[in-house]
Amino acid sequence: NTTPTVNVVANPTVVCSGGSATITASGASTYSWNTGATTAAIVVTPTTATNYTVTGTNGTCSNTRTISIAVGTSPTLNINPASATVCIGTSATFTASGATNYTWMPGSITTATIAVTPTITTTYTLIGSNAAGCTSTRTTQVVVNSLPTVTITSNPLTICPGSSATLTASGSGPGPFTYSWSTGATSSAITSSIVGVYTATVTNGNGCRGSLSYSLNAAAGLTLNVVATPTAVCAGSSVTLTASGATTYTWNTGPTTSSIVVSPTTTTNYTVNGTSGSCTGSRTISISVNPNPTVTAVANPASVCSGASSSLTASGANTYSWSTGSTSVTTVVNPTTTTTYTVVGTSSLGCSV
Repeated sequence: NTTPTVNVVANPTVVCSGGSATITASGASTYSWNTGATTAAIVVTPTTATNYTVTGTNGTCSNTRTISIAVGTSPTLNINPASATVCIGTSATFTASGATNYTWMPGSITTATIAVTPTITTTYTLIGSNAAGCTSTRTTQVVVNSLPTVTITSNPLTICPGSSATLTASGSGPGPFTYSWSTGATSSAITSSIVGVYTATVTNGNGCRGSLSYSLNAAAGLTLNVVATPTAVCAGSSVTLTASGATTYTWNTGPTTSSIVVSPTTTTNYTVNGTSGSCTGSRTISISVNPNPTVTAVANPASVCSGASSSLTASGANTYSWSTGSTSVTTVVNPTTTTTYTVVGTSSLGCSV
């Protein structure tokens, strides 16, 4: 009788801890394994490297074959940090170690380090495999805290010139709360007399921040302004003062109209009080009075014979304009009859005589 040629094939030849392999024998009629099995194929789950032997028989002749199944070790995974707590809109970074290849779920990310920005509390599962193809899993969690909802109240809602309002910020979520204003204040309430936009940032007990801006406006109907035309005058001249932005006006000189005409002899302050609704305000404007130059003119000589000339010389100003058209300090004339000549002298401040 012919001795059988027994063949043995294992799939796989290396198993991970807890894994199994299928070993299949061929080439004989009947089989007997050292495990006690008598089938051609057996399924084994070794915990350590193990040799499996099968005896194959054809009638009275038999042969044996041995195959070894190796056992790989599953990786010990670590995640750093073990978990994280973030505010919504911010990210958490995790780094895996202990394996050769990594897959993070959800997302199917295959890098060792990941940065995630969940909008709700989320559990992430890490699947790691080593060179032997053995895998392990580990989970971590990102707890997502919501940002505080910030509110700002104003008392009063609007401000009149010269008055102030108190702005108070508050936030939602666990306490204690801390506050930071765009003005630099760190209290929950601030007082301001300046119209503008104020931003409050509130941090709750979870360390999450929320911000809100509030526009503090002036009370409607009163933005008092005063315009002078001109703002500086020469002695003896007048200027028109016009107030706007209120409903009624009262000047310190007595008039109750929006516009007045004044003729100051020296530099003078004019104040107008305006009222509109519940708001009152005042504005002061200063009118400068510039002195007129002291202009003199002499003729040399003052009497001439017909056909002769006279030299006219002005002084006391910066620039001159003669009735002859000359703009020089001195001009020469040749009158044929007794003649009066006029010179206008203008100072550096623009006043003329």
